[in-house]
Amino acid sequence: MNYKLIIFDLDGTIVDSDPTVLSIVNLLRQKRGLESLIYSNAKDALALGGESLVSQLIPNSNIKKVLHEFRGSYLNWSLKDERMFPFVRDFLNLLKKKKYLLSIVTNKPKVLVNKVLKHHDIENFFDHIITGCDVSDKKPNPEGLLKTINFFKLQKKEVLYIGDNIIDYQASVNADINFMMFDYLDQFKTSKQEGNGIKKFNKYEELLQVNL
Repeated sequence: MNYKLIIFDLDGTIVDSDPTVLSIVNLLRQKRGLESLIYSNAKDALALGGESLVSQLIPNSNIKKVLHEFRGSYLNWSLKDERMFPFVRDFLNLLKKKKYLLSIVTNKPKVLVNKVLKHHDIENFFDHIITGCDVSDKKPNPEGLLKTINFFKLQKKEVLYIGDNIIDYQASVNADINFMMFDYLDQFKTSKQEGNGIKKFNKYEELLQVNL
């Protein structure tokens, strides 16, 4: 494949943000007299983000109110323990060296995206960014992906999307573009409905020798 544009999801794809998100969720649960959750019981909901995350992990609450509190906490939260996945920076450097266009399409709000990118000092890698604030419908709706493709005036066959969960895959299918899934823990199982055509990788190190 001769791709010109590589689009990335952010959380779970470039940065391992699950520990940050789970810590904030457990803080909000504790304020409401709920027990803290361990990662294995929360990991599926952590991939959803926004209203879905709140409704599943902080039940019987005012979703909009709690989501506002969650985002406020996130904005003031220290990211000192948050890490990028191994070899992500090496891969981004390689792609820029090879003159690929790089973009992010994430459901995360813009202010939090800016915070994360600045913290990890990777904002300059990306030529274009679409956040949850830039679309009417978030992933799995393809709006963000299609806006990005149109921004660069490219054909769909020239674009690859890299994400880490089924929502990212569904968005790529809806946008009719190629997809690779970053399955860091090698836990994603493909259902018959989704077919067996999802290309997966477990380490960015694997991609350093791949000609995209």
